[in-house]
Amino acid sequence: MPNWKKVVTSGSNAHLNQITASNATLAGDLTANNITVTNDINLGGNDHIRFASDQGFSLASTTSETFQISKGDDDNDIYLAVDGNTTARVTIPKVLELTGTTDATDASGDTGILRVEGGASIAKKVFVGTDLSVGNNITASGNISSSGKGTFDTIDVKSSITGSYPKLTDS
Repeated sequence: MPNWKKVVTSGSNAHLNQITASNATLAGDLTANNITVTNDINLGGNDHIRFASDQGFSLASTTSETFQISKGDDDNDIYLAVDGNTTARVTIPKVLELTGTTDATDASGDTGILRVEGGASIAKKVFVGTDLSVGNNITASGNISSSGKGTFDTIDVKSSITGSYPKLTDS
């Protein structure tokens, strides 16, 4: 008797090599080595995963503008959160490591590995490995110190210059 004519009785396990269906609903768990999806996987309600060759991969919901990637067994251990509600933002609470080595060549926000076209607010220390180029004024609320020589076109001192051996030269 060919395999396709075997009868599966209630309470027994069916072992099938391939299932092709135009519309299927699964009530329990699915374990598979490979699943081919040509359109969307609907997750219930208005949430879905979309696979489109011209649009890539997307996760979408018409009821929520929040998406997050978190540790599989802990939704509080978040790696990436996208909030499109009132202040569209991406939050990365873990380390973001950019390993490219392309130098920035100007202040346009279009060069280098980290590209920021708006302002930047940095709450902690910043270390710069090579040159620091500032296009306008530097404002500091504390001391500015140097372990090397400084070259200036103009120095405007509003108070006083202090130090062990202040030496000013006109070159």
